Amino acid sequence: WPSTWLAGGLALMTIIGPRFFDILPMYLVFIAFAPLALMQMHKGRHLFVIGVSLALWTVSQLGISGALMDAAGQMLGLQARGMTPGLFFDRVGWQLVFFAGLTLGMLLAQGKLDPAILGQPQFRLLQCVAVAVVLMFAALKIGEADGFLPQMILDRIHLQLDKGLLGAVAIINLAA
Repeated sequence: WPSTWLAGGLALMTIIGPRFFDILPMYLVFIAFAPLALMQMHKGRHLFVIGVSLALWTVSQLGISGALMDAAGQMLGLQARGMTPGLFFDRVGWQLVFFAGLTLGMLLAQGKLDPAILGQPQFRLLQCVAVAVVLMFAALKIGEADGFLPQMILDRIHLQLDKGLLGAVAIINLAA
């Protein structure tokens, strides 16, 4: 296949594209699967949707989705044509944010979730933990900017905060 036709086809399938430009196509893929998730949640299968989403996120964290993308690139001969398969944002990881939000929205719409409960006294510990996590990430950012943290620690933190993969630490930061 001529490289331009291959690149055009893969771009339409949102498999290759410019760095950081892939967020819109990524969400188009999520939106394509949203009706299936909404149908499952309409049947009361909210935990099933979250379970599938967590399983896919775990696949991403184990590097399986990246390995599959690399294998597909080799099979199609993309590297020989100067093309790199995959995009900056790992869809298999980032879908967790989309489907968690979709599930929370559906629970709110169905009247099964009342956000006011988070203000009740039994959730004080959760509130304190959320504030502590936010303060910890703020301190890390200040420590990095002012050069207080050793490079070894910064390297480990950056690995866990990789926005492309959406690692566990990034999920904790987002949840807080």
